[in-house]
Amino acid sequence: MKRSVPLRTEKRRSVGLAISRSALLVFATLSVLMVGFAAERACGETWAERLGYPAGKKVLILHAHEMGMCQSTNAAAEQLLSSGLPHSTSAMAPCPWFSDYALKIGEQP
Repeated sequence: MKRSVPLRTEKRRSVGLAISRSALLVFATLSVLMVGFAAERACGETWAERLGYPAGKKVLILHAHEMGMCQSTNAAAEQLLSSGLPHSTSAMAPCPWFSDYALKIGEQP
C-alpha cells in the first residue's frame, strides 16, 4: 500500500504545528504580562503600596527558594528563619528533603 504523503512531509507538518503552538503560548503569556503591567500603571499603585508601605517607599523582599533540595538548604533556611531575615520561602515537593523541611517549617510561628 502506497502512502499518499511522504513521511518527511508529515514530520515537517508536526514540527511546524509544535512551533506554532509554542509561539502561540509565548504570545499569550506575554499578552497577559503586558495587560498586568498596563493595569498596574493605570492604577498607579506599586507592589510596595499594595503591601501597605507608603507611596514612593523602596522595599526589599527577601525570599528563600528551593528548600527541600538537600539537607544543607534546609539547615540554612532554619537558621535564616530563626533570625527573621527571609519574608517568604518556597519548597520543591519532589525533592528528597522536602518532608524534613515541611516538618521543620510547620514548627515555625
